[in-house]
Amino acid sequence: MNLSDTGVSSWLSLDTLNNLPCFQDLKVRRVPLLDAVSDKARILLVARIVNLTSLNGSSVTPRDRTDAELYYVNQLCPLDLSNPEFETMHPRYRPLIASYGIARPNPNSIRLNDGSTLKDRLIAVKLEYGGKNIEKRIPGTMMLRNFKSLVGKLVGCKNIVGMKLALVCARDETVVDMDDDLRDLGFYGVETGDTIRVIEL
Repeated sequence: MNLSDTGVSSWLSLDTLNNLPCFQDLKVRRVPLLDAVSDKARILLVARIVNLTSLNGSSVTPRDRTDAELYYVNQLCPLDLSNPEFETMHPRYRPLIASYGIARPNPNSIRLNDGSTLKDRLIAVKLEYGGKNIEKRIPGTMMLRNFKSLVGKLVGCKNIVGMKLALVCARDETVVDMDDDLRDLGFYGVETGDTIRVIEL
């Protein structure tokens, strides 16, 4: 299903896709709903749409799903669960906490399949731009194009189209050009302690 360039502006409309048991493939870009959450759009879409296996042409792996669902659950913790609108706004919340056997989660207590916590799975990197260094924790499953948008906001680089990123590995100082926007950060082997240089062309 292709919902790109449509007027989708509510999560409720996308939540209805869960009523289609055979629905697995979604393309949704440049819609009002995702403009405000561009850096987390993939995570939220995967978490909220249960059978999604392909999103915007990129496969959704079991690890992608686990990380996305647990991140989503954790983000809902500060909300008032007794609010009568909560169930309507977040219909996947209770099925997810039941599935993972958790109650009132936080990033330090949620255990993933490999025994690590959600907090452990976030990657701490240093962004280097114009003589400034900014530290940021990010999920390794974030798509590069979404990461670029986030980086632009963090460092104040307005020319996202002309932005180039280069990974400097902390292990051996190897420099890797990050030039495929359709890959996630894990593809480039980004690890905690690495530096990402922001180059404005």
